[in-house]
Amino acid sequence: MTLEINKDNLNAVLHYYERNIKFDIYNFLFNLGMNCKYVGFNYIADAIEIIAKKKQIVNFELEIYSILAKRYEVLPDSIERNIRTAIKSSYLQSVNMQKLFKINMLSNKKFLTNLSTRF
Repeated sequence: MTLEINKDNLNAVLHYYERNIKFDIYNFLFNLGMNCKYVGFNYIADAIEIIAKKKQIVNFELEIYSILAKRYEVLPDSIERNIRTAIKSSYLQSVNMQKLFKINMLSNKKFLTNLSTRF
């Protein structure tokens, strides 16, 4: 059985895809050992989704931090800081993070672009 996509069900198919990619991102972050108690956890998930959809990011600060800042009604600096805090805390506490990133802790940009290639 195949799903035929037409005008009538296109929105339903897109909604299903977006819901699944978000679920996959959250699941991956949990398995990686990231703690959802950090505000940056949601920012990371949203940033990965944006990067995965765009495929090419020219200016990280403008295209990621600004979009998330508008979405969450905070400053772009706050987005950047909360992402950095979530990454750092998870790296120090999670063996899975240390195994995946054998070298030192990555910058926000490298971390997010690396994870976005998985989706």
